[in-house]
Amino acid sequence: EFTFLLMNDKDEVVAKATNKADGTITFDELTFNTVGTFTYKVVEDSSAAAEGIVYDAAEYEVVVTVTDDLKGKLVATVEKEDIIFNNKFTTPNVKIQKLQAVAGGNATIENIKVAANDVVTYTIVLTNEGNGAAKNLVVTDKVPAGLELVVGSLSDDYPVTISEDGMITWTISRLEAGAQTSVSFQAKVPYVDEDQVWKNVATVVYDNNPDNPDTPEDPKNPENSNEVEAEGLTPEVAINKTQKVNDGKATKEVQTVNAGDKVTYILTVTNNGEAEALKLTIN
Repeated sequence: EFTFLLMNDKDEVVAKATNKADGTITFDELTFNTVGTFTYKVVEDSSAAAEGIVYDAAEYEVVVTVTDDLKGKLVATVEKEDIIFNNKFTTPNVKIQKLQAVAGGNATIENIKVAANDVVTYTIVLTNEGNGAAKNLVVTDKVPAGLELVVGSLSDDYPVTISEDGMITWTISRLEAGAQTSVSFQAKVPYVDEDQVWKNVATVVYDNNPDNPDTPEDPKNPENSNEVEAEGLTPEVAINKTQKVNDGKATKEVQTVNAGDKVTYILTVTNNGEAEALKLTIN
């Protein structure tokens, strides 16, 4: 139910009424003791506005003309336009985006390449594109398996926890319509000697998501971010063996040696990859 006011030309409330189930409004009868023309307006009472509703600010004029019927009675005639108030329910619409950056670079949704000991900053951006506030948001993001969470890197503008399996959870009580906020964490890249890709997706749920199930006991509808990928750079080590006899030229070819010759074996190790090779053992 909504409340409506009948106000005189001095902006004084002379009557108040709530709408019926069919939407009609009926004010109590007014008493007139003199002839004349009286102007009123009908407005909606938004003084106790309920959250999540945009109240119609329209004003409708009502003119009451009181005349004497010359039979001892006053007669009132009402002139008014159609009175229709259109209230609108507000709804949030939270969009979630995942960004990543490495070594102080710009945050991006694109795939990136990372080397051992690089620190990747993951940022989750939340934007409420709706016309109502989103309530009780829960943002989750799992540290990609194989990456090491940087201690102390969890953004703490909002309450945050992390589980034993690396699931990070932020709780945001409210995100106003048109507002944007973000949370973030960092992870360190390990050394890898074979192709490795780390993928990451964040998720948000909130109480008044219009896409949530009608039954409260059912899980809330999750909104997933875009997926980002970090590709680990790997070394590509090649070894080349040559030999030379005495002070001759190094070669891969078969050499003829005589007693007393000195044979020198030369091992050339080359890294043709995009990352440094560590702890090489050459036998």
